[in-house]
Amino acid sequence: MWEGLNCSIDGYDPPRITSLNLSSSGLIGQIESSISKLTMLQYLDLSNNSLNGPLPDFLIQLHSLKVLNVGKNKLTGLVPSGLLERSKTKSLSLSVDDNSGLCTTKSCRKKSSHVPLIASISAIIVAILLISLGFWIFRRHK
Repeated sequence: MWEGLNCSIDGYDPPRITSLNLSSSGLIGQIESSISKLTMLQYLDLSNNSLNGPLPDFLIQLHSLKVLNVGKNKLTGLVPSGLLERSKTKSLSLSVDDNSGLCTTKSCRKKSSHVPLIASISAIIVAILLISLGFWIFRRHK
């Protein structure tokens, strides 16, 4: 049939798409909601494209999905908690690497907790340096 597309054929039911590999296909825009109609989908590879926007919640409803690869795109926001749960229980192999705006709850917490801490410490150090410089200049003029 088509490259990157596999279907189930059992002789009784109509063929159903079980595998869709659209890696490096030049896709742009958001992940289409029509994918949610592929209820027997087990493998979905959308990696190495220019997909943007959030990782859609409807992917959680694809109960047959075993592998989801959306790495190396421009996705943003939080990975849906249902996908993270399935990944933790090993019922889904999830790859979201190299999406600079996309984060798991852990990685979002890390980013948000370190930025204010580093900014505060930097501000204190700069203030101490400026006060020290002021005292040094004041003492030189006396």
